[in-house]
Amino acid sequence: MTTRQMLVLVSAAALCVSTASVARGDTVAPIRVFQGHTASTLSVAISLDGRRLVTGAYDGTAKLWDMESGRELSAFQAHTGAVRSVAISQDGRRLVTGSSDTTAKLWDISSGRELRTFRGHGGGGWSVAISLDGRRLVTGS
Repeated sequence: MTTRQMLVLVSAAALCVSTASVARGDTVAPIRVFQGHTASTLSVAISLDGRRLVTGAYDGTAKLWDMESGRELSAFQAHTGAVRSVAISQDGRRLVTGSSDTTAKLWDISSGRELRTFRGHGGGGWSVAISLDGRRLVTGS
């Protein structure tokens, strides 16, 4: 195991991915900045293979990024409130977003298409998760 670890730091309207030596406590310096949201970033998730990053923000969008280049690959826009939580399925094919608009949405990552909207929360979706087999979705508020 290496002493170098990747840290994801969330700032106001940008997302920085940084490396630091956990063992030595080095100063954290950004190696990549992901900019594109028009409001503060609230949530992040990294794909199992480490190649993709998803962010959710107050602007009501989720964005898919390439971790290596920092390039925005897709934007998922269907919520009327802040995207408070994001999760990526183990196979990297599905995205779930939870929003303050009291809905959770299931997306196909490759097409960017919304597959389903889940309603019923009294409060906004503070957390979302996908089971390892991809057959179950859990939300919390």
